[in-house]
Amino acid sequence: MLGGVLAFFVWAVPVAEVLDVEKSEQQELNAFAQPIQQIAYSYSTGILNERDTAYLESLGWKAPESYNCELGDYARSSMAEMSNSNRLKAWVYVFCNHPQESIEGFLLHTNDAWNPYSWINYWATDKSGNETLLAEVRYDEPAVANSKIPWLFEKLQIIANEISLQKIPILALIVSLPAYLFAYFFMLLNSAYCKKQSAFIVLLACLPIVATGYLGPGIIPRYFLCIIFSIPFMLFTQIGKTSSGQTKKGAL
Repeated sequence: MLGGVLAFFVWAVPVAEVLDVEKSEQQELNAFAQPIQQIAYSYSTGILNERDTAYLESLGWKAPESYNCELGDYARSSMAEMSNSNRLKAWVYVFCNHPQESIEGFLLHTNDAWNPYSWINYWATDKSGNETLLAEVRYDEPAVANSKIPWLFEKLQIIANEISLQKIPILALIVSLPAYLFAYFFMLLNSAYCKKQSAFIVLLACLPIVATGYLGPGIIPRYFLCIIFSIPFMLFTQIGKTSSGQTKKGAL
């Protein structure tokens, strides 16, 4: 997680400056999504004592007005007025003093990336459109629907928004983000085990994209679309012989 924050600074300082990217406070806060969520979760459990909150407030931290374990936007204001160095200090302090709550906060925040069936009831309980459905079909203003095949668009909306597939065991995995991430990690490890060097290098190059999704403000499908769409091509990398020319036992 610390590596993810450091990677942001590599982008935000030298790279963004060279590309003349406009600075954004929200962008900085998104880089600290995990620290924000872990501290907010620890605060919500009541584990932080008066000494803890006094130290955090001395760094500029404010108690979050609200907290959502799966989306960092709600508690983002708690670190809005802090310097980056103080954000790191606050995070390290809470993690060192309350490691269990910090880890729990991380697991809750990333639940949608590792729990295959965490998606089943999303649209049954949340009709606001929380950007959590993999097969989502919706649009917001100023966008308008202009389908050339209206009946097909309507059918896709029903499939996507009425969670019919998500209710069917096994088939639900087709529209479950964790299933695709598990497939990616399996192929990455399989490439290493079977000594498929070319495949391993290609798959390893995708790891920063996956890691960025885990460390972001929420596990949102659009962050992982490039991985999902690449799964069929990744499967091709698992076919064939190892780098030594021998088909290793256990290879796909």
